[in-house]
Amino acid sequence: MQETCISPRERLRSSWRTIAAICLAAIPFVADAAVDVYFLRHGETTWNRAKLLQGSIDHVDLTPKGILMAEETAQGMIAADIRFGRIYTSPYLRARHTAAILAEGGVGPTPVADARLREMCLGWYEGKRYRKGEWPDDNLRRLFEDPEAFVPRGEGAETFQMVGVRLRDFLEHEIPPLDGKVDRVLCVAHSMALRALVRELAGAEAPPSALKALQRNCCVHVVRYADGRFTLQETGKIFYSPEKFDAPAEPRTDASIGDLPSVAQGTFVQRKVLADVDVTLVSKGQFRFEKGRFFEWDTREPVASLFHATPTNYAFTANGRTVVRELTVDVDSIKSLFAIKEMKEFVASIQTDPPSGFPRHVRVAFKNGDRLEIDISMCACAPSTR
Repeated sequence: MQETCISPRERLRSSWRTIAAICLAAIPFVADAAVDVYFLRHGETTWNRAKLLQGSIDHVDLTPKGILMAEETAQGMIAADIRFGRIYTSPYLRARHTAAILAEGGVGPTPVADARLREMCLGWYEGKRYRKGEWPDDNLRRLFEDPEAFVPRGEGAETFQMVGVRLRDFLEHEIPPLDGKVDRVLCVAHSMALRALVRELAGAEAPPSALKALQRNCCVHVVRYADGRFTLQETGKIFYSPEKFDAPAEPRTDASIGDLPSVAQGTFVQRKVLADVDVTLVSKGQFRFEKGRFFEWDTREPVASLFHATPTNYAFTANGRTVVRELTVDVDSIKSLFAIKEMKEFVASIQTDPPSGFPRHVRVAFKNGDRLEIDISMCACAPSTR
């Protein structure tokens, strides 16, 4: 047999090829990594319930229903084996409270606040109502129906494009360094911000449901980071039972309000006489009443305040502070508002005219000598359903 002569150089090359093959074989195969970013809207707030635009208002907190939504969202995520390596949150109270509930529910670590996740600043429109068909002007209507045409008004007011840019900045600076370290990231944000994010990432291909003006509280949009790109994977996902939270309130049959129309609204004038000061304070406002659903006072002068009560809880906002309490008494007449546990210990007597039904005049005497008189002018805005 003829012997093949191999030069020293060929032997060296063969040895290096063998070594390289062994080294490559020892390296485990790694699939392309991806990070799923869950953008979640906060739970229901007192201003959500009162139909007031929040924007950059920071002090608004969750209702009891909003707290329960966040708790059940955490439970739903745990049941689906979804946990997060990082949790980020908008710095606003309603988002921070939601993020804290989720973290306490076991879905991830302590949340980190990031200002880029804050809600769209609405400037002059913050605190305004957003009931459909009752817009203060066409510009606010466009915010809901044609946001690209919305014109910012007031100090710090933003466009959808501006919000989309800062959210993309958050993604591009915070998420790539986490690639290969965590699988999922949770970001607790806001309704307008979520709409702006969807428009920024998906543009004309965005699902119409994800561009709706009113996003569900605690709904989730999922963005995937893979191969250096961000793509919208899923929109409007919820982890709680919507039937539980969307169910209408049980109809009430209180005899004291039996003669009221199902829906009423009107104006009121409050006169407060202070016993220790020679002064009478007069405030004017509006109220809305829906039998068995809600009762709402909206005072603009001299101090803006809002009282919104439902069959289960009430919220009172004044001087930039919101208080939320669970109702323990009937709230279906104006008279009963003064029987709530925070007020009844200060009230000496209450007189109404007429003494039953919907009071047109209310006179309250307080134990310290102060007096409050309320004159009410009511009109029905829907026929009676009795």
